[in-house]
Amino acid sequence: MAYLLGRTALTALVGTRIQFDEEPQGSALPAIVILDVSDVKHRDLLGQTKLEQPTRQFSVLAYTKSAAKAVARQLKAALSDYHGTLSGVVVQRMALITEHGGRQSVAEGQPPLHRIDLEYEITYLKEE
Repeated sequence: MAYLLGRTALTALVGTRIQFDEEPQGSALPAIVILDVSDVKHRDLLGQTKLEQPTRQFSVLAYTKSAAKAVARQLKAALSDYHGTLSGVVVQRMALITEHGGRQSVAEGQPPLHRIDLEYEITYLKEE
């Protein structure tokens, strides 16, 4: 998350509203929510290898479609085909595997939310 918070074009749009697991309730938007989708472990004949390929979903939430698209554009610029070190882990590649969006229903009297979900497969070697 520190990497994303260091991307000034992204934080100009969302500030520090990047969080894990829970959608913001009553907080300012736009925001990004990060969810674990899967955690693929690779095996060979000797057992589990060090290769890991988790999938993470980055959900962009905004009150307008244009705001959601602007945040998604900056998020893709930061993550797509990234390779380097994140939180002490050497990432070999981050690949965008799916992208979908639409309107999300909310409580009566609230404006609808626009949502864009970006799923990334992250490839790295697990350190012992």
